[in-house]
Amino acid sequence: MFHLKRLLFSIAVLFIFSLSGSKNLAAKSTPVASLRFVAQERVIYKNNSLYLQNFSGTGTVEIFTIIGKKVATFGLQGLNQAQFQVNLKSQNLYIVRVATAVGKIHTFKLLTP
Repeated sequence: MFHLKRLLFSIAVLFIFSLSGSKNLAAKSTPVASLRFVAQERVIYKNNSLYLQNFSGTGTVEIFTIIGKKVATFGLQGLNQAQFQVNLKSQNLYIVRVATAVGKIHTFKLLTP
């Protein structure tokens, strides 16, 4: 019964498309939405340096321990591809808070190597 319904549906679809007179359906269709790759903001800690990637504008960066103690604060002129020297203990979890001048706040978990 299921296969019969599927077959009838397929025939109906083919019939409707044949009435439209279009042999190349893809050429006549218009896209409803397009996908676009947007780079994600990232925070990387490597070689005792904190790197910010894919940020824009100005803002501040704060680093906290997992229990909430502030380790460092950096006031910035520009967040785009910024780099900071900071010594963090190995194998610890930190919270990095990036606040932009337009009021957007990004929070990241950072596990040091």
